Amino acid sequence: MCDVLRLSSVSHCQLLGQPRWRVAAVVLLLAGLCAVTFILVNSTALAVPVLPYQNGNLLSNDVTWGPPPGWITSIPVTVSVQVTDSIGITDSSPLYRYSVDAGVTFTEWTSANLTYTIQPSTTAYITVANLTLVESGTSNIITFLITDTSGSPIMSTDYVVKVDTVAPSPPQFLSVSPYQQWTNGTFSMSWANPLDTSGIGGVYYKLDTVPTTNTDGTLVTGQNITSVPTIPVTRDGKHHIFAWLQDNAGNVNSGSKNAIPDALLYDGTPPTTTVHLTGTLGTNGWYRSTVTVTLSPIDATSEVSDTLYQLDNGDWQRYYTTTLLSFTDDGVHMLSYYSVDVASNREITETTPVKVDTVLPSTGVTLTGTKIREGWYSSAVTVTFSVTETTSGVDHTLYRVDSSSGLTYTVYTVPFTVSGNGDHTVDCYSVDRAGNEEGVVSITFKIGPARVYLPLVLRNYYPPTPTPTPTPITTPRPIQNPSFEDGLNYWQTVGVVVPSSEWQTHGQYSARLGDPNYRCDGGGIVGKNGINQTFDVPTIGATILAFDYKIVTQDSLLENGDYLQIEINGSPVQTIGWQQAASGCLGQPNIITGTYSVDLLGLGHQRGAGIKLGVFIVIVDQYYNTYGYIDSVRWGAP
Repeated sequence: MCDVLRLSSVSHCQLLGQPRWRVAAVVLLLAGLCAVTFILVNSTALAVPVLPYQNGNLLSNDVTWGPPPGWITSIPVTVSVQVTDSIGITDSSPLYRYSVDAGVTFTEWTSANLTYTIQPSTTAYITVANLTLVESGTSNIITFLITDTSGSPIMSTDYVVKVDTVAPSPPQFLSVSPYQQWTNGTFSMSWANPLDTSGIGGVYYKLDTVPTTNTDGTLVTGQNITSVPTIPVTRDGKHHIFAWLQDNAGNVNSGSKNAIPDALLYDGTPPTTTVHLTGTLGTNGWYRSTVTVTLSPIDATSEVSDTLYQLDNGDWQRYYTTTLLSFTDDGVHMLSYYSVDVASNREITETTPVKVDTVLPSTGVTLTGTKIREGWYSSAVTVTFSVTETTSGVDHTLYRVDSSSGLTYTVYTVPFTVSGNGDHTVDCYSVDRAGNEEGVVSITFKIGPARVYLPLVLRNYYPPTPTPTPTPITTPRPIQNPSFEDGLNYWQTVGVVVPSSEWQTHGQYSARLGDPNYRCDGGGIVGKNGINQTFDVPTIGATILAFDYKIVTQDSLLENGDYLQIEINGSPVQTIGWQQAASGCLGQPNIITGTYSVDLLGLGHQRGAGIKLGVFIVIVDQYYNTYGYIDSVRWGAP
């Protein structure tokens, strides 16, 4: 049918000489009857077909379109199409015309800057270069005209060429949420879009550093996008944010950006809390004094908001720098704590046991054998120890038998036997797991045969002479280890007490009371450091009790100083020290030496009466320590 209807007598020139509606009518007829296909193939200028002058339904039935329409982003414009005619296409030059006002006016038909190839004979590839079009998505229209092998002119549909070569302006009214508030979550960003030829199709954002290329950031796409609901941050600290737009044509320029400095404040790391325990540390993690607790929370980024603590599963309480936490009761206490920072990061709850044992163990001695009377056995004696220790538990018990023989102490494991006639002495003491050591416990007994009494036969009877009742003779308990040559044996200790060779008046040793290491930071220990022993006032001879002493202090000028205190039966009878010390912390030490004496009869004590002598260095504050020495405890004149 195309051969019958082909207008072979109509030349290009004749068509071009006719009014536009006539040319369109001829081309419309030919396009409707012949199998002709125009395909826009230029990758940089994809065109959308419109039919302002023709019957769109008739033409579109024979047109095969190429890839979806797109945008041209560079000037001048190059447009390419592909046309297919089943009859064949001539080698005559194709023509084109274009409009930049949406088809109101067109250029004349022309072949300027047009190139084409035919391969195979039914397909032509046409390219037009250096077109000067306007920035628009609707104004630019181009139409092509070609002749098939029958001589019939074939005109394409009108194609809209969308041109946008300019990157968008910066996003307007850029904001983030939360803004300059610490958080451990995500952030969002919003803005208003500027005017753009192709419209906004995406946004790039980057944190901290200025973008170095147009795509140096994270792209989020969306038609007319005006917000990014989720911006993840993984690194703690303050972050700048930079944002720039991409239009639907793909134009993007990182130089056309907006920025907010220090906008995102992120902290994903919980704080850490350190616990500090202060007290007299014993062994196995036990403290032998009241324990003071300090909590020190640290957060490297957003700072600590709150610290909470719990004592022995009680109520949670807020911790302040002025909070005083102390444990005075013996036992194992549980301290739990955690901190929260400004970004709401919560530290994992930590629990620290605080173990306090201030009570000395107590050792009891049981003797088993054939008893003649109290303290006298006619057989070997089995010795058994039993220790009372209710808090940290017994660590070990040491003992020795008949110390005059030079035997050292042995660790007690099972009951042991003492044999051999004569007087025997067993010394022992126990140590608990906290390191508390009791004073030496001594017990004496005798092993020997019982006396045998024979009957008395009287040859002559005389009235018996009354036997006078003998006056009981008791041996008073002496002062044992008076010059500390045997360490601290026979002396009970309180606080810090050690044997010392640093100062003495008799022999090679003395007892040092207190710690010579000065503390100027308020970390010293308040309380007593001293010794005590129980003995009897002599039944004959001197009743004046005396000892030598030396006191060293560096206490403050502005407060009462520490002092040496003498106690009889637990009651203070004398203090020796300073009303105000002569120098402050780390100055020249103040030293007092002398001999203390007291007549016990003058204090109301009787001969043979038992007394308990106590000598202590008393520390009254935590800032400047005092210590001293005691030696040569004796009866007699000073």
